Amino acid sequence: MKWYGASAFFEAQHVPPSSVPTLWEEKIFLVQAHSIDEAVELAREVSMRNEVSYEAADGSMAHWKFSKIERINELDFETVASGAEVFSRFLRVSEVESLSTPFD
Repeated sequence: MKWYGASAFFEAQHVPPSSVPTLWEEKIFLVQAHSIDEAVELAREVSMRNEVSYEAADGSMAHWKFSKIERINELDFETVASGAEVFSRFLRVSEVESLSTPFD
């Protein structure tokens, strides 16, 4: 079995719909599988278990819905150890700027 780093996207949906721009979350986690196909399926299962709903501060219902597995990366280690790289990706300048902008 191999370790894979999975990146999943979640979208916040409000009922009734909100006028606030849609908020997204990226979750990065590990799965252990025999193949990339199995890793994708496990990542989907983990992601669907992470969907949550709650009452938001404005009284609407907030639903964090799993959108998609953004990517799966095979990792180069047999056992997890301190300092092991879990996930990396190349970014454009615009992506760095976007990721560096704090939420207000």
